[in-house]
Order: sequence, then structure tokens, then C-alpha cells
Amino acid sequence: MDYSSNVNITCNIQLDSTVLTSKDALLNFVDAVPCASAVALLNVITNEHEIIPRNPIEQEKLLQRITTQQVINITTIIGTGFRIYCKEEMV
Repeated sequence: MDYSSNVNITCNIQLDSTVLTSKDALLNFVDAVPCASAVALLNVITNEHEIIPRNPIEQEKLLQRITTQQVINITTIIGTGFRIYCKEEMV
């Protein structure tokens, strides 16, 4: 299956043909639609014949091998957002 089919099946989104006309259009789309971003990552991994491990630690190692982005624990993200929210409420 191709990317647009996977986005349709996984995210229930019919891909507008303009999304695939340029790299910038695609990057803007995956930046705006988290589900499409996840599908893009899975497509890249699959196209490179990588096996996605079931073990979360091995998954993190795979992500570190294929990207320069840092993986941050969701608890850290929520905690940081909560602290920022509390500071804004005090002002």
C-alpha cells in the first residue's frame, strides 16, 4: 500500500492530491496532522525493510537510529505544560 492509502485507512482522511505535489506541502501536512505523521514514519520504516520491535526500549532505539529528533516521555511533556499553565494563571 502507498502513503495516501495508509492515511485513508489509518486516519480516515482522504488525502488531497496537492499534499503530494511537493516536499513542503507534505511536510506541512504531516506537521499539522499527527496521525498522518505517524503513518509517514511507519511508511518510511516499512519501505526501509525495518522490523518494528514490540519492546518499547527497542522501539526507542529504532527511532534514535532513524531520526535526530529526541523522544520525550509523555509524563515530562504533560508536566512541563502543566507548570507553564500554572505560571500563566498566576500572572
